[in-house]
Amino acid sequence: MDRICEERLSDQLDCLSDKRSGSQQTHVSRKSHKSRLSIRSSSSAQAQERPKVAELLAEKSMLKKKLQLEVAEKQLELELKIAKVQARERAFT
Repeated sequence: MDRICEERLSDQLDCLSDKRSGSQQTHVSRKSHKSRLSIRSSSSAQAQERPKVAELLAEKSMLKKKLQLEVAEKQLELELKIAKVQARERAFT
């Protein structure tokens, strides 16, 4: 937040400076202003991408856990079937 305020103040100072110094520096100042805007927009784009990356990583992690749970569930189902068959065998012997 402070950085944004500093950049706005800097932009305002540049604007005032441009008015006082004439057209030659205005061109230079506009270039530096465009450069700062470009830097800000790329930082903003990176800031927007960070949550997306974090979300995808969390989804990947949860998918791994889900698959592990599905495998564990299948194993338990098989163990239950085996236990039932073994119980029937004992009942008939």
